[in-house]
Amino acid sequence: SRPLTVKSIPGLPTTPPLHKVNTSDTHMSEDSFLPLHGGFRDHFVLTPEAKYCCETCRLVLCQARQTECGHRFCQSCINDILSHPNPVCPADMEPLFKDKIFRDVCCHREIMALKVYCRSEANGCQEQMSLQQIPDHLNVCPFFEVPCPLGKCKERMMRKEIPDHLSWKCKHRESSCEFCMTKMPLTDLQKHKETVCPAFPVSCPNHCSFSSLPRSELSSHQNDCPKAQVSCQFHRYGCTFKGLNQDMRQHESTLAAEHLRMMANRNSSLENKVIIATRLRNIHIFAASLENQLKRHDEMLSVHEIRLADMDLRFQVLETASYNGTLIWKIRDYKRRKQEAVGAKTLSLYSQPFYTGYFGYKMCARVYLNGDGMGKGTHLSLFFVVMRGEYDALLPWPFKQKVTLMLMDQGPSRKHLGDAFKPDPNSSSFRRPAAEMNIASGCPLFVSQTVLETGSYIKDDTIFIKVTVDTSDLPDP
Repeated sequence: SRPLTVKSIPGLPTTPPLHKVNTSDTHMSEDSFLPLHGGFRDHFVLTPEAKYCCETCRLVLCQARQTECGHRFCQSCINDILSHPNPVCPADMEPLFKDKIFRDVCCHREIMALKVYCRSEANGCQEQMSLQQIPDHLNVCPFFEVPCPLGKCKERMMRKEIPDHLSWKCKHRESSCEFCMTKMPLTDLQKHKETVCPAFPVSCPNHCSFSSLPRSELSSHQNDCPKAQVSCQFHRYGCTFKGLNQDMRQHESTLAAEHLRMMANRNSSLENKVIIATRLRNIHIFAASLENQLKRHDEMLSVHEIRLADMDLRFQVLETASYNGTLIWKIRDYKRRKQEAVGAKTLSLYSQPFYTGYFGYKMCARVYLNGDGMGKGTHLSLFFVVMRGEYDALLPWPFKQKVTLMLMDQGPSRKHLGDAFKPDPNSSSFRRPAAEMNIASGCPLFVSQTVLETGSYIKDDTIFIKVTVDTSDLPDP
């Protein structure tokens, strides 16, 4: 016999192929560390004795088998020999018979107790262990190469590099959209922001003072955008004015008499048609036809009355604007508006403006029926907004008046819910407005939705909000 070691075999690769690990599983079983063919190619701490080496491959025996003539072979090596016709032992040319070859359990036990270096030695691991301890060690070895645990990435890395890989290298790692906080793979993040993120800031297509607003509010903003091109609502009566949203209120106020004249003319025309219809009724042969005509004219008169009522309401709003620092805001259709807020269709509502005096501060209220910030999904959030007014140049700044916010109880107990605050003079919310309105300031946790919807604060699907601004110490302009 002659002493052989793994290192002394000519042509043996320095990093031999081991049993392949499934890229979807970083765990190594007790059998998966065995070579695919031939003997063990590990780096042994001490040179193995020749009795532990295979007569064919000259490597350390893997699943040792002993022949009738006393020679030892790896299981895969002896199977190769037995696959040939009339097999003979390569050591002494004695004939071999499959039923006379047996497992050498004692030799196998001794081989599995031999000390080896870790198979990740080239990566820096300096651990030593018995051959049979290799699977347990490789399942925890920080230098052992494993696939990315996410399964989508094709990269392999040392086990100790997994945290860094998952934190900032893997392009499939989980990340959060910084605008809406939704979690998703990094590869989907950019497309999410560019197409569907409801909180992603977008600019108004009309280039108004709102240079940036969440994508989910763009649709509702278009209805109120001061730079949007709109037609006068009296165009059906003959008004041809078209202009910016911000100019429409001035137009309606200036031409109110003309609009009423147009409506009166239309009314006169309808009355003439009714008179003609009445005369036709007296000479019409068929009573059924006459009744149908009268019905149609009655419907036209009803539409006319509705339009007159709508106009009357608009004039009432103009005539009843509050100039004493108090706003009573009536919000109808609470359930529908709440659902629109939950579905992110219309997140917030603005009240009509109110004033501290005819030449005073211009203000409004803003409400989130499904909450905002810390109150999102659990509370009604209520805020106070300072708006740009006609007489701001004559008023003291910053705005310092005490503000009281209140949800009105419509029941007999009148247990109104309120909160009050004094403006922070250093906050940009209370400086002289440079745009249409300042940033809102108020109470994200104004009232919980449970209290709001189980008490007597909602009646006939309507709630009332009261905002009071202390005007007692305001100087005359």
